[in-house]
Amino acid sequence: MAENLPAYLQDFALFGFLCGWRSGEIKSLVWEDVDGDCIRLRGENSKNGEGRVIVLEGELADLMERRKAARTVQTPTGLVLSGYIFHNDGGSIVDFRKAWARACCMAGVGKMVCPTCRVGVDAKRNCAQCSKTWKYEQLKYVGKLFHDLRRTSVRDMIRRA
Repeated sequence: MAENLPAYLQDFALFGFLCGWRSGEIKSLVWEDVDGDCIRLRGENSKNGEGRVIVLEGELADLMERRKAARTVQTPTGLVLSGYIFHNDGGSIVDFRKAWARACCMAGVGKMVCPTCRVGVDAKRNCAQCSKTWKYEQLKYVGKLFHDLRRTSVRDMIRRA
């Protein structure tokens, strides 16, 4: 599924899968949160107000090396360093639900449904049941959520323990 995401979201999703953090927690990460071979989530950026630390090793360490390489961003005024670990052209990642829904639909783990009938629509956004054609924004996404990565990650951590 990750290969169907825009490039700026691929490492973001992999980080979510590997560490089980919430999307808001991942969005908040800045380079000052990296302390040697670990990342510290500040309490003010976690849902429960408690900070946590994750050690960078294996695939997670490789991911962070890619993020360091992606830190430099070309702007109209020249090269700049993004303060965010995960960013979209240097700025913070805001809302990625549309990109997530598209990637899940392409991977076959989600679908867009008619807001009236709740039946899947075709590629041209036509509903076979009510014969209406919908704008993309009017459709409802049904399928895997980013939060599902959190559940999977925690389950995998428990199995490895």
